[in-house]
Amino acid sequence: MKKKDLILIVSILAVAAVLGIGFLLFGRSGQTYVTASVDGKEIGRWPLAKDREIDLDTDYGHNHLSISGGEAKMTEADCPDGLCKYQDAVKGGDNLIICLPHHLVIEASGGAEQADTDTVAK
Repeated sequence: MKKKDLILIVSILAVAAVLGIGFLLFGRSGQTYVTASVDGKEIGRWPLAKDREIDLDTDYGHNHLSISGGEAKMTEADCPDGLCKYQDAVKGGDNLIICLPHHLVIEASGGAEQADTDTVAK
């Protein structure tokens, strides 16, 4: 191994270390939130880390969202088909819960600190 090869390897490792430390210090918080939207308008946002039961009463009907164990699941819906109750729980990533009759979308997102709302806007 030549001296220039060693300098190159040390330089790459130093850059990687600086980037790693920067990501740890300034990276996203890692907190995941579940967001409820009706007709594209956000009506509530809650952290998945805190267990809770949420009633979602909108102009289109009633749904009940249960957050437990880091995932959100629709447990009640008064829509005619009730298909949203059988959809997979939202944990993060690309999965959604959609209730078409109620125009309701439940999705998870991560990132910087966001508001934790205990009430649902209509």
